[in-house]
Amino acid sequence: MTSFFKSKYGKWILAGIGILLMGIAIFWWTQLPTETGVVHLHADFAVFINGEKINFAQEKYMSETATPLSSLVHFHDMDGNVIHMHAPHVTLGMFFESIGMKLETQKGENGIQQTCFTDDMDTEYCATRFGCYEYEPGKSICVDPGPEAQVLQVYINGELLPENQKMENYVLKDLDQILVTYHKLNEDVTSQIESVTDNACIQSEKCPERGKPTPEDSCAGSGECGVGEIA
Repeated sequence: MTSFFKSKYGKWILAGIGILLMGIAIFWWTQLPTETGVVHLHADFAVFINGEKINFAQEKYMSETATPLSSLVHFHDMDGNVIHMHAPHVTLGMFFESIGMKLETQKGENGIQQTCFTDDMDTEYCATRFGCYEYEPGKSICVDPGPEAQVLQVYINGELLPENQKMENYVLKDLDQILVTYHKLNEDVTSQIESVTDNACIQSEKCPERGKPTPEDSCAGSGECGVGEIA
């Protein structure tokens, strides 16, 4: 066997295996959030619970140099409407974790799932995950809401995230306008959607006519804060 790998064909096979493994390693590496300092993206954001907007403009949600909650994704400068991202592939679930909250899909009885939002006081708001989805490989289920149902929904740029997509896995993008809302099924949330700010473009320097971004001396984590592209 040793002599085979020393042969011309054996060396080609080993080289091919090496290239394949390197390709796999590079792929997985690029899927992980990294402390890069090059990526600097922004998204507008709001959360409503039963019609009440959560006030994120509080010190406990801010990631400052002295108290860096997360160097990858955070609020700062007392602006609770704009999320700052310093890494590619940051998910909505990761952002909530960074401020002591949680957004997740849970499996319940008979494969029926729930979507749950948990605030930083450990108050949980759960709703049955309606629609059709695959709860196990090869096994799907469709669930219809009752007349008094509560729903937990995510709107991205005014469009409802499909029920069969796990909201915690949504990857944040530059200039997104994100609304997370827990409400009664038939409640009109148009006003909530329209209340999401559109200031991310100022921070990303994509609308210079509206002014310059605020100073970002308080950016958490190592590395400079500079506008960049997702790798």
